[in-house]
Amino acid sequence: MRPLRPAEIAELLADEVSAHLATVDESGYPHVTPVRFVWDGDCFRLTDVADRPHLRRMRSDPRVGFVVHREPGARNGGGHVSREIRVTGQARLTDDIGGSWTSRIREKYARASGGDGRCEETADRVLVTITPSRFCAVAVG
Repeated sequence: MRPLRPAEIAELLADEVSAHLATVDESGYPHVTPVRFVWDGDCFRLTDVADRPHLRRMRSDPRVGFVVHREPGARNGGGHVSREIRVTGQARLTDDIGGSWTSRIREKYARASGGDGRCEETADRVLVTITPSRFCAVAVG
């Protein structure tokens, strides 16, 4: 295992891979949800419709885990190398006024599919801002 270089971190954060968001329920059990996100240089941003269970859990307990992971391929002789960013932090929920963050996220992921990222459905979306308290970026394997 080795730390990722700044260029590798930037590449992984800009990639169209989904992340995994871990929240905690009222009994203390973790729940993991795949999400799409953007990194703004300081925080992770994601949006979702207002009634999603993971949003309810973050309203009750804002502590979260967040993992961005990509496995580029096999090494010679077997095994895999993965690039990972592992974060713990606090989530803050606000309205995605005008759908601006939703649009940015859709544009990021539309590049991979050849679309333009535009979508009219942005009403009642909640913006989740995750401020990392711990940020670990490593290459494993």
